[in-house]
Amino acid sequence: MKYYKNDLLINENAPDMGKGILLEDSDYEQNVKVYFFDLDEKKILSRKYASLKKIEEDKDEELFDNFDHNPKYQSFETSVVTFQKKMPGGFHGEEFARREREYKDKSHQLSQELLSFDSLSKLLSENDYTEISKRALSIVNKTNLIFKQEKISLKNGLDDEEGGKKFALALFDLLHGKDDIMHRFQSFVKMLEEIESNKWTIATYFLFIHYPNEHMFIKPTNTKLAAKITGWNIHYDARPNWDTYKHVLELSGYVYKKLEDLKPRDFIDVQSFFWIIQPSYK
Repeated sequence: MKYYKNDLLINENAPDMGKGILLEDSDYEQNVKVYFFDLDEKKILSRKYASLKKIEEDKDEELFDNFDHNPKYQSFETSVVTFQKKMPGGFHGEEFARREREYKDKSHQLSQELLSFDSLSKLLSENDYTEISKRALSIVNKTNLIFKQEKISLKNGLDDEEGGKKFALALFDLLHGKDDIMHRFQSFVKMLEEIESNKWTIATYFLFIHYPNEHMFIKPTNTKLAAKITGWNIHYDARPNWDTYKHVLELSGYVYKKLEDLKPRDFIDVQSFFWIIQPSYK
């Protein structure tokens, strides 16, 4: 019997190993590489001695469709334990509010005020692109999410009159346009290329801060590691692009639902969760 990558299996000769996921396609006589969730371990099994059976029950379709095993992967339960150890009180504790939540909430509130549909529409009608750039930079500087050098790069792009105009129009379309989000995101990325500020942090920051119920922030190193820890293939590319962003949104939505018992409020909490479960977070 041929098995295919991401098949859910049990070894009937050793049922105590629990459920596993096949990590690559396997022909009849090959050894098979299986990751066993209960063991939190990858095993190479001989087809001569292992009695493998495909199973479908309790299959987590979202995870299995995107599963990407790697040495940094850990079970979701382990990630939650790590989060709770580092953040007593969880998402609604004082420690989390002080270290992760409050300053992002303030930036969100400022964005709702300064970059609202009415506010930006009025400024655009007056051709006041400089004020829009000024407001955007003030929101960027409200947090430490974007690297200093990338903030400088954005400011330099906006100091140019034509660059400032392109940014103002593209930002309005990104936040309030009527086209689908894929095309709005792609147009914003194209504009960032033109003003030489095309970084993941800048491409995703304004959507995340303005609409944290729907959008996620990407800081490449942190996001890639979070994806590895959760075992999710985000199809990462260093150049901002819709395919990667779409997969990050899918991962974020999946984790948001998995964290239901901890009552996350939005993707601000999920973004912080991704950061906190990493070994470097102290």
